[in-house]
Amino acid sequence: LLAAVLAGGGVNAAKCITQKAYEFEDVLQEWERQKPQLAAAGADLADPLLINYERRVRSAEAFGYLFHPNVTASCMAMCLVVAAAVLAGLALGGRRRWLAALMLPVVGGAAVAIAFTGSLGAMVAAMVGGGALVLFATASVSSIGAGPVMARFDRPIAAAARRLFSLIVAVYVLLVAAGAAYGLTRGTLPHVSLAFRWQYWTAAADAYRQTPLTGLGRENFAAAYLRHKLPQATEEVRDPHNLWVSLLVELGPLGLLAGMLLAGVALRRALPARDAASPRQASAGPLAVLARLAPAAIAVLVVQAWFSATPFETPGVAVIWSVELALLWIVLFALGVYAIARLDERPAGAAWLSAGVAAALFAALVHDLIDFSLLTPAGLSMFVALSAVAWPLASPGGKSADDPAAERRTSAANRSGALPARTLGPLGPAALLVVVWLTHGGLIATPTARAEFWREQMRTAFTQAASASDVAAAEHFGSLAAAADRWDATALQLLAQYLRQFAVDARTPAQYRLAWLERARGYAEKALGRNPRDVGTRRTLARIAEGIEEMHRTAGRDAQALAALRAAGEAWRRVIELYPSGVRDLMQTGLVYLQVWRNTHDAADADCAGTHLHRALQIDALRPPADATRLRERERRAVTDALEELDRGAATTGPARPREP
Repeated sequence: LLAAVLAGGGVNAAKCITQKAYEFEDVLQEWERQKPQLAAAGADLADPLLINYERRVRSAEAFGYLFHPNVTASCMAMCLVVAAAVLAGLALGGRRRWLAALMLPVVGGAAVAIAFTGSLGAMVAAMVGGGALVLFATASVSSIGAGPVMARFDRPIAAAARRLFSLIVAVYVLLVAAGAAYGLTRGTLPHVSLAFRWQYWTAAADAYRQTPLTGLGRENFAAAYLRHKLPQATEEVRDPHNLWVSLLVELGPLGLLAGMLLAGVALRRALPARDAASPRQASAGPLAVLARLAPAAIAVLVVQAWFSATPFETPGVAVIWSVELALLWIVLFALGVYAIARLDERPAGAAWLSAGVAAALFAALVHDLIDFSLLTPAGLSMFVALSAVAWPLASPGGKSADDPAAERRTSAANRSGALPARTLGPLGPAALLVVVWLTHGGLIATPTARAEFWREQMRTAFTQAASASDVAAAEHFGSLAAAADRWDATALQLLAQYLRQFAVDARTPAQYRLAWLERARGYAEKALGRNPRDVGTRRTLARIAEGIEEMHRTAGRDAQALAALRAAGEAWRRVIELYPSGVRDLMQTGLVYLQVWRNTHDAADADCAGTHLHRALQIDALRPPADATRLRERERRAVTDALEELDRGAATTGPARPREP
């Protein structure tokens, strides 16, 4: 398992290096080639989404095979610490230093990959992990067999795991307290990245006050953040970027306590509790271990190829996958198995492994003070894998393989057919895990997989739709996706968006437009029934109402057009309730009520329009000039023109709105 962790880290490190070396440059060149085509097709290149995408491409922050640079960096930090422990154990042991030399590229590659991700937090966490490695190693590696370099330490902490655990917990708590004290006294944290984190945490504190006992629910922070974030905060995030804040805000105090307990037990159990003189059970040689693990290694690659959605049908992809991923993983896995088996032959080497795993876990916990990697599948699975490895590594040596008494007891148990006590003990937890697994599969995994399958069918069908019958078929796929998972609103949201896009398309026949908009509105309302706090669905509903208003106005149905326009204004106000600092949402709300006022000349409508438009300008002025979320010049001009029109109307009919909200 530890060799698989090292191999996975090495493969991701190599991918980060190739991304930085030439892949990002290729992507940037392709983006520059397609920008004129997007502009010709009507895309607004000044759109914040496209601006942020281009900035992301130009930043060239590597992410390997994972989905985010910070998650990759966190996994790389854990891999770096473990690889450094293996390297140190081999080099300082005095034997097989050629094997230590082979581990150097893994250590160097992980360090370079962390730098290429651009994650300063992971760099600091890796350095903290390195310091913890030295501390844990000196606590457990005795001068016996440790080599001339480590002999001088002679176990200065005397393998006192409890004291060591208390020490690192105290350091961790002091680090948290120092950061909180600085933020509370200064109102922010040093460095731009930490300042953004402080904005996330202050909004999280406001959101937590609403549900202090149960929390918001897992993955529900995004909506709460939009509602509570500071007006000058420009980022829209889905996570507070702090493990403990996430657990408290989303799962409540019990969730926080459970997370602390699990992390504490994992770290405490990983700390070396055996010194170098403890007896070791005899183990098979490295080549025998490799032979036994070969089927599992092949199975890992088969599973990765099957579930990773790698487009093998594309020419050349199979060759790239075979060389850059499969072959490299196999080589690194074999190297890891051989190195770890040789290192585990000596008591001091096993202590180095134990210290490395414990230090890697501590590094991950340090990084997640400002990140979210342990709440992602990649980061959590790596943390759990290292915790599983740490359990036998840190355990005191058991009975040797040639213990006569143990062999007699085992033989007697086998003859009687009875299960030994140590086998009966885990049956209860194992049965519970099976029940949990079946429940998760039946209630969560299966509906989610079926819904995702039908959503992909819907996306493909809508993308290729060329007639009303094609749209109907795509709509049917979406209905199947919505029925497959009755808790998820995603399929209904996508249905509303796709139908709206087809309805407002000028190429769509007129007889279908209004009907499709009405069906889109129905799907959006159903989606809100499943998730009433989703801002995106509220926006879609508002735009659908605007489309219906245009259809009625074009057909000369003024009364229906005004009713649809009021519905659009009400929908936009609901958006503002959920996202009070959304500059463009405020602007659009004001512009819609301006149109309402043009039809009604009602002072209340003018007041609503002016208030929202002024608020949009005020919040926009709080943000940095170069920020992509700032209003563009034409948008700012539209707002000022609308306010001037309201001023002229007020001069004719009398004061209708406050000058400043």
